[in-house]
Amino acid sequence: MFLHYVKSKGSKYECYFLLCTYLKKRLYVDVKGTTSEGATILMTSQEVIHTQQNYPHTALFVVSQIKLINSEAELEAVGGKIKVYQPWLLNNDNLKAIAYTYQLAGNSLPDDVGGTTPPSPSTYDPFAA
Repeated sequence: MFLHYVKSKGSKYECYFLLCTYLKKRLYVDVKGTTSEGATILMTSQEVIHTQQNYPHTALFVVSQIKLINSEAELEAVGGKIKVYQPWLLNNDNLKAIAYTYQLAGNSLPDDVGGTTPPSPSTYDPFAA
């Protein structure tokens, strides 16, 4: 367990949540919270790369089954179950891409922002050559 390490919060430019240090050792900790059972988490591509490059100096701290209470003033997260994975080794077979970015031709949108007018649904055939 990493509880005896000195902890500092990662900056907004880092892809980990906590940096724990002890003497000259480092441990990068990613923290994830979910209302689900915690069997799946979302990660950015930078989090994946950072975790792969820094193993075995990585850990994952998951709080699952968080209950959300909507009060008049705010949304409050309460409870949850904690599970710690340390060291955390990503298994590439368990990674699934769910989003991509696509660079459109040119660097900016046309002046009318809509580009060309799409064909009407009645005449559009996505399988036409």
